[in-house]
Amino acid sequence: TAPVVAGGTMFTANAEGNLVAVDVPSGTVEWVYEASGGVQIAPAVGDSRVFLGTGDGDMVALNRETGEIDWSKGAGGSVSAPALSGGTVYFGQSGENVAEVMSFDAGSGDIRWQTDVSTNGTAFRPAAMTAPTPAVAGDTVIANVQNLAEAGGSGLIALASADGTEQWQTSLGQVCYPPSLTENTCYAITRRGVNRVSIAGGSVRWETVFEPHRPGAELRVL
Repeated sequence: TAPVVAGGTMFTANAEGNLVAVDVPSGTVEWVYEASGGVQIAPAVGDSRVFLGTGDGDMVALNRETGEIDWSKGAGGSVSAPALSGGTVYFGQSGENVAEVMSFDAGSGDIRWQTDVSTNGTAFRPAAMTAPTPAVAGDTVIANVQNLAEAGGSGLIALASADGTEQWQTSLGQVCYPPSLTENTCYAITRRGVNRVSIAGGSVRWETVFEPHRPGAELRVL
């Protein structure tokens, strides 16, 4: 998994799949968390906690200073990388023909809402064991989802960050990576290229086609 650096500490996975906190100036290992099933996706780091999804489908909040568990929730399927915004952390999880986006109080772990994105509207459904990965901009949460009704098709779903109600869905073809968001715009990479999508209503502003039709890397907006 890609390392995350915050406040002078780097958080990354070691060869055994454990999450390791390393002091950046000295290189000293501060703590190691032995994750059930290993850590394969990047964590999200807040002021006092580190949030991660494990290979066994657990959603975990660790004390940032000690690596001890503050709270843990078991999803039982595939879990996405977390997205942290203010006092709320968002996860996606999926099982057989089911996918959800979930919102938790970052401090207590209390669930705020969970939205089934496999049955909303036009019935976007996840590919087997592929969790929708949320990203947050303002009052909107956007996640990539698969649509088994269209062979190889997938798209984006937008939810209200306050209560998880659906705002829009947009079909884009085959989305390969989680979306990247700015204040007003969502960028999504498909097997054809990259799409610029309005956060306000889900309309596609433009598409740039790659040659050949294969994405080279995950898109990050700086």
